[in-house]
Amino acid sequence: MEFNSIHPYPLKKKENNFFFSTENGIEYIVYFTNSIAESFKPQFPNLASEIFDFGFEPLNKLDKEIQLKSKHDPRIKDTIINVVATFFKENQKALIYTCSTLEGKQKARSRLFNRWFNDTEKYGILKFNSEIKAFDFSFYQSLLIQKDNPNFQDIKQAFFQISDEMNELK
Repeated sequence: MEFNSIHPYPLKKKENNFFFSTENGIEYIVYFTNSIAESFKPQFPNLASEIFDFGFEPLNKLDKEIQLKSKHDPRIKDTIINVVATFFKENQKALIYTCSTLEGKQKARSRLFNRWFNDTEKYGILKFNSEIKAFDFSFYQSLLIQKDNPNFQDIKQAFFQISDEMNELK
């Protein structure tokens, strides 16, 4: 699976994390954890080890000078997609991305993530979205999974079932 990236930033890998710096001096971490497994273990113990959290963020996001330098940078998208492609080359797992609720911008982050991953189906990766409204708050999540994942249907069903159950929380 090869993604046609314009020009991703060079990556440094340390354990399950990737790091890169933009030309504006913003340092990013891209991470994979299995902490979401706790949500799946009670009802889907056989799937818990098959699902990873995926996220990324600037390491120096609170730096006011960095915030002023932030602008649209297509290389960030290319780099993130490159990291996801690498993950799927090395793993027959699924990824769940939860949009950060920082500054109440989770819906905008969801729209951006949707644009970034709009055409991944041609690479064999499907994306499913879920909006969770619980405790007067909205969370946006996406499931990324390879079409040929042997647990495809079970993981997709579990993702939506847990999302539905969380929507029932008030």
